Amino acid sequence: MFHAVARTVLVLAAWYAFPAQRFVVIPFLIVGLYVATILILEYRWRAIRQPAALSA
Repeated sequence: MFHAVARTVLVLAAWYAFPAQRFVVIPFLIVGLYVATILILEYRWRAIRQPAALSA
């Protein structure tokens, strides 16, 4: 949910804020969002797995 909303809002903002560099700024923005999303999912995965590892 975070990724979809953030991507939509940030791409729209970048589209209007940087009209001359749209095709440079937006891909970097999307890559940054994917990195943030992957880090968030990894953190959640480790938080879920940690109690299971302690009880084993």
